[in-house]
Amino acid sequence: MKVRFRLMACLRDCRLVDYHVEGRQSFYALTRSELLDLLTAAEGVLAATGAAVVLCPAYGSGEPAAAVEAVTR
Repeated sequence: MKVRFRLMACLRDCRLVDYHVEGRQSFYALTRSELLDLLTAAEGVLAATGAAVVLCPAYGSGEPAAAVEAVTR
């Protein structure tokens, strides 16, 4: 979970996302509409190759179960 917080902090610092807090929840929004196109394209690539990336001995975890989880998230 700490990785997720650091990632969101990085995206905020780079002004790629904005957020507001309501109670204990934080709501994030993209600051530029072009980012949605980029994320949609990345999602398509990961849907097609995500398991291959996760199973990659150089960059992935090498765990088939992790591959399934990564693709289905």
